[in-house]
Amino acid sequence: MLKILHYPDKILHQPCRVVEKVDQSIVRLVSQMIEIVNAEEALGLAAVQIGVMKRVLVYPTIEYKEDPKNKDNSNYFEVKQLHAIINPEIISEKGTAAKAEACLSVPDFEISIKRATTIVVKGLTVEGKSIELTLHDMEARVMQHEVDHLNGVLIIDRASILKRSLYTKKRENSKI
Repeated sequence: MLKILHYPDKILHQPCRVVEKVDQSIVRLVSQMIEIVNAEEALGLAAVQIGVMKRVLVYPTIEYKEDPKNKDNSNYFEVKQLHAIINPEIISEKGTAAKAEACLSVPDFEISIKRATTIVVKGLTVEGKSIELTLHDMEARVMQHEVDHLNGVLIIDRASILKRSLYTKKRENSKI
C-alpha cells in the first residue's frame, strides 16, 4: 500500500496537474486510493496525499442516520460507497456552515472550517465520461476538503499562525 504523506512535507503544498487521459494507470491509482481510504476508515483522499501529483480524488456517498440522542443528525452518517472524480472543478457553492475537520495528512489536528453546504462539481469518471454532481452537507465538505488538497491547501493552512506553529513544534518534537 502507498504511504500517506504528512505535514510539513512540501509536496502537499504543490498544486496537482490536470489528468490529460484517463487510462489504466488512473484506474489503478483510484483502486489503490479506495483501498487506503477503507484501511484508514477515512472519508476521502486526494492523490497528492500519496505523492501522486494528479487531479484525482476519492469521495463518499453518505447515508444520514437518525440519532434519537442528537437533534442535529448531520453528524450521524454511514459511508455507502466510495467514488472517484478526475479533474474536479467546483462550479457553484451555496450556503455555509462551520464544522470540525481532520485530515490523514495532518495527524492529531482538528479545526473548524467554514465551507459551502451545497456545491456543484464537474469532472470525469474513471471511465473518462463527463460528470456533474450536486453535493450537500458532509459530501460537499469532503469534496471541498479534497479539492483543497489538489490545489496545495491543507487544513493547517486555515489555522491561526499560533495554532499552526504550536502544531508544527509538536510534530518536530515527536520525531526526536
